[in-house]
Amino acid sequence: MDSNLIGVLNWISQYLFPILLIILFEKGFFPFVPFFVLILLLYTLYEIGYIQNDTETIKEEISPTLRLSQNELQYYENNKYFIYCFRLTFSLLLSFVLYYEMSKAFYSILMCWGMLGIYVLYNQVRGYITLFLHFLLMLMRYVSPVLLFIPSVSINLIFFLSVIYPLPAVLVRLAKGKIVNVSSISIFYLKDYKDRYLFVQRYYTFFLLVYVLLSLIVTSFANWGYVMILAYFLARAIFFNLYIKHG
Repeated sequence: MDSNLIGVLNWISQYLFPILLIILFEKGFFPFVPFFVLILLLYTLYEIGYIQNDTETIKEEISPTLRLSQNELQYYENNKYFIYCFRLTFSLLLSFVLYYEMSKAFYSILMCWGMLGIYVLYNQVRGYITLFLHFLLMLMRYVSPVLLFIPSVSINLIFFLSVIYPLPAVLVRLAKGKIVNVSSISIFYLKDYKDRYLFVQRYYTFFLLVYVLLSLIVTSFANWGYVMILAYFLARAIFFNLYIKHG
């Protein structure tokens, strides 16, 4: 299967589909146009940080991870001012359109622009602060579209959004050991990075059981929508674990 198609399917299953489910469980319906305009705004700004990471940050690293070819890097150097100006101008246009159509989108728009500032900071620092900023970026990526339709986002919802993807992603990245010493923390939950898919499977099993028990015991906490989403992520983790083993 084409790697680009795999990437799109992974993004849909890991991000877009769960976000849609959460909004539907919380609100029952939502306007599609503002949602997809916000997603476009979010990723237009997010990609600015990503581009900077792949082109400027690598210049300061001793052994950088090169994601772009020499031709692509040269294209960037020749056109970088146009690239940034175009993306920023397009982002401003999307922001005005979204706010005009839906004035309560202000905080979601503000969060998208805030992500750009955090990403720029993320590209300048290293160490444990990098992991925290990475976690914050991923969490804001999940919160901003939800905030568009649920203005009073609760602590429980923010915690749940961190549980379904940002937290396990940061834990797995910590175990990779590139940013900080792997033996300091990750040895307690993932001794071998090759077993990361099995760890993720166990992670979702644990939180699924926790949310099922809480929903049964604590009436005020009960949210079977969250349970269904965790069950979905567990099934996804099992699929990836089996695919890696037998694929």
